[in-house]
Amino acid sequence: MGQFIYVSAMMKSGSSLMWLVLDAIRSSDSRPHPETIKDVPLRGNPRMAFLPPSMDLLKYFPTGGVLKHHAPVDADFLQRSGCKYVAMLRHPADHLAGFACHMRSSKPRDSFKQEPQPNFAGSVIPLDTFDGSPDQAIGTLIECGYLLCTLNWMADWSDHFRQARPVQGRLLRYEDIVGDFELVAADMCRFIRGTEPDADLMDYLVHVFEHEAASGERKGPSEKYPNGWTGHVGTWANYFSPANIKAFNDLIDRSLQVSDLGSRLAPIYPELHLRGVSV
Repeated sequence: MGQFIYVSAMMKSGSSLMWLVLDAIRSSDSRPHPETIKDVPLRGNPRMAFLPPSMDLLKYFPTGGVLKHHAPVDADFLQRSGCKYVAMLRHPADHLAGFACHMRSSKPRDSFKQEPQPNFAGSVIPLDTFDGSPDQAIGTLIECGYLLCTLNWMADWSDHFRQARPVQGRLLRYEDIVGDFELVAADMCRFIRGTEPDADLMDYLVHVFEHEAASGERKGPSEKYPNGWTGHVGTWANYFSPANIKAFNDLIDRSLQVSDLGSRLAPIYPELHLRGVSV
């Protein structure tokens, strides 16, 4: 079996980009291959995307590959599989804006209504959440418990990397990927290959990054992204209403007062509160 790489990511955290990047790095020809990059659900079961992974997943990768998942930390799977893995996080406010807009398109929204499913954070999202405007959806995602579950999901991964210090794992922040892609790509190459990227590989990875960014920019403004594409850092400011900002900050305040979420998330996101005014 070839090299298998496991990716567990927050939705709208750049995982589709890194899917291609990681498969190109692990491949001998420095290019991704459609047959070796797979998204969950497998076998047509959408619930698999949010449940802890099982060793059974490996049979879908007889020659290796990259699996994109949204599952919580499962130290047993990570240890037993022996795979290299990447966890991908994004500031929760930008995540909410991206998720709310993503679900405005018909396919994910209709699928969500036809078969309610646990999301990656484990909360229950009302079925009509994405029927209105993005700021209405964001408000519901904050109020229904989704944001709090998201923060705990993030904190669990942060704890894992801080406590276990795994040599076969990497934690990536979306902000770092878009802020200095070449630095991240070079680190991923050292992680996967054990060597620096050659010129051909780096040129190709930069091309993929620029192509994905340009494709994203063309998506907005549109019906799906009425206030512009959500791939920018700080995109929450284009979609949060003043009420959203207050609700978000109030939940952060309550969480910091009654739990250790602040200290658990501090290594990756030392500042969670939103500053400034939305559009």
